[in-house]
Amino acid sequence: MRPIPRQHHYLPVGYLSGFTPSGRRSNRLWVHDLRPPSRRDPGQPRIWQSLPREVAHQRDLYMVASGPTLPYLFEDELMKRDDVDAKLVREVCRSRQCPRDRFDDLLEFVALTYTRLPSMRAHMTCWVKQHTGLPFEEAVQDPENWRWLAECLGQPLPAIFALVGTYAEKNQLWHTLVIDPLIRSMLPLLKSREWSLCVSQSEDYFVCSSSPLGITWSVGHPSNKNPTLGDEQAILTFPLCRYMALVAGLGEKGCGRYVSRNAVAEVNNQTLLSLRTHAVRHGFVFAPAREFYCMGNEGLLEVSGADFALVKDPGR
Repeated sequence: MRPIPRQHHYLPVGYLSGFTPSGRRSNRLWVHDLRPPSRRDPGQPRIWQSLPREVAHQRDLYMVASGPTLPYLFEDELMKRDDVDAKLVREVCRSRQCPRDRFDDLLEFVALTYTRLPSMRAHMTCWVKQHTGLPFEEAVQDPENWRWLAECLGQPLPAIFALVGTYAEKNQLWHTLVIDPLIRSMLPLLKSREWSLCVSQSEDYFVCSSSPLGITWSVGHPSNKNPTLGDEQAILTFPLCRYMALVAGLGEKGCGRYVSRNAVAEVNNQTLLSLRTHAVRHGFVFAPAREFYCMGNEGLLEVSGADFALVKDPGR
C-alpha cells in the first residue's frame, strides 16, 4: 500500500504555482503570515520563502478515520479535480481570456476553492443546522437526517446509510460530503454577477491568500455586518495568477480588460480585507515578491499588529 497522504492542501499546488515569479511549482513564493504572533514563539518569522507544495495545507483535513473505503479517498478525488482546474486556470492566464463554454467551470473552481477551506467548517456547521433544524452534532448522529444528506448529494438513501453508518468520524465525513451541496448553492450567486477578467498592464502583480475569494463591502458602506455572496453591493475578487484576477463589483475603477497599478492595488486590498474577516486562523498571503502594492492608510498596510512588511505607496 502506498503511504497515506496526511498533509491535505486546501489550495491546490498548481494554482499557487501561478503566484511564484516564474509561475512554476519548482519556484518559491513569498509567504506573509498575517496571524497574530504566537505566544509560544513570539520571535517566529512573519515573512519567508517557500515552495507552493509546502504551504496552504492542514494535517488530515479531509481524512476520515474509519470506513469501508480508503482513508485518503476524498483527498485523491480533490487532487484529480485540482489537476483539471489548474490546467484551466493556466490556459485562462496564458490566453488572457476564458472561453464562454468554460466560464462556468472557472466559477465552479472559485466555489470549490472557497468551500474546501478550513475556515469554512464553521459555516458548514451553521448551514447544516439551518437545513435540519438541529445542532450539528445531533444532525450528524440522527439517521433520519441522512435522508436530507442523500437529497443534497443526489444519491440513493441506502448508499448514504451504508456510507455514513460505518464511519466513526461522522463530523469529519459530513463536513467533507457537504462541500458539493455548498458549491451548488454558491454557483447561482456567482453566475448572477457581472465578472471582469482583470489583467495587470505592467509588472505589478496580484497576490493570493489562504482565503482567495474576497467578499467585501464597497468603501463607505453603512452596514456593520460582514458581507456575503448574496449581497448585491458586495465586491467579489478572486486572483487567478500573479497578473490576472476575476473581479465583480468594482464598477468603473479600472477593472476592464487591462488594469492600472491602482486597480491591482485595490484588488489586493480586497484580498487582504476579506482575509482578515473570514480566515483569521489561516491568515497567509502568497506573493511573487516580498513587497506588493496595496491600498491602505497612506499606502501602508496594517494587519492585526503583526510585524508585516510595509508595502509600497501605489501613488508614487
